[in-house]
Amino acid sequence: MLHILPISNPLKIVKGSYHSIPMAWAENGAGKPIAGYTFKAQFKESYESTQFITELSSADGGFVITDAALGKFSMVFRPDQTALFPVPLKQKKVTDIPFKEFVFDVDVIPADNTKPTCLIKGVVKVYAEVTP
Repeated sequence: MLHILPISNPLKIVKGSYHSIPMAWAENGAGKPIAGYTFKAQFKESYESTQFITELSSADGGFVITDAALGKFSMVFRPDQTALFPVPLKQKKVTDIPFKEFVFDVDVIPADNTKPTCLIKGVVKVYAEVTP
């Protein structure tokens, strides 16, 4: 059995802000060794969208392996990446925080560069930034 922990669904981030989301890949209750693996994620308005809003990858620092032997890594958003999400700024009342939901998936590519595996599919809720 495959587990990716911890991950909330939806993920919650703030537009224009830095976010690092720690995760762990486990199989049958034990950390999956991930030395040599690379990760890639795309974020879109819908699964049918042909263009992505932003993309994270191991190559650009979007995924950082924190403990390869135990399968621990972080998904990292830079402020310039979260700023790309089109979040409406209108609100009905002052206590409503504007947000928009987007879909994403995370693929992992083995060291031998064979077929990627989709680890996670989910929703990210992006909130408007109050203080730039």
